[in-house]
Amino acid sequence: MMSTESLTAGRELNERVAEAMGIAVCKEHPLWPLHILNIHGDHSRGSSMLPAFSTSWEDMRIIVEWMCAKRWTLYLEVDTNGRTWARFISTKLSIVDTGINSIGDTAPLAVCTALLAAVEGEK
Repeated sequence: MMSTESLTAGRELNERVAEAMGIAVCKEHPLWPLHILNIHGDHSRGSSMLPAFSTSWEDMRIIVEWMCAKRWTLYLEVDTNGRTWARFISTKLSIVDTGINSIGDTAPLAVCTALLAAVEGEK
């Protein structure tokens, strides 16, 4: 089981989230230092910009929509100290709860760590 406490927002976490979502991350592209391919793996519809999943509400939405399409429900709560708690629960055939509340200083960070916990829990 992975620990979500040690993860911090930034490029490394964004890369891990992209890879967990099946988005190819090619770090040695000859023209760009980091090139993102679409989920089908072809360059024709790719983008050279890695989404800021862990710091942007707009890019966090990509995670939420992707997980919803896979029949996961997001539970999100902000406590009185301003920390965000996130948890994905599968609604496929039966309820599968990861059992992990991901905690972050921001909602995007908490959602990223919740995604990684959910994907790891499916394996």
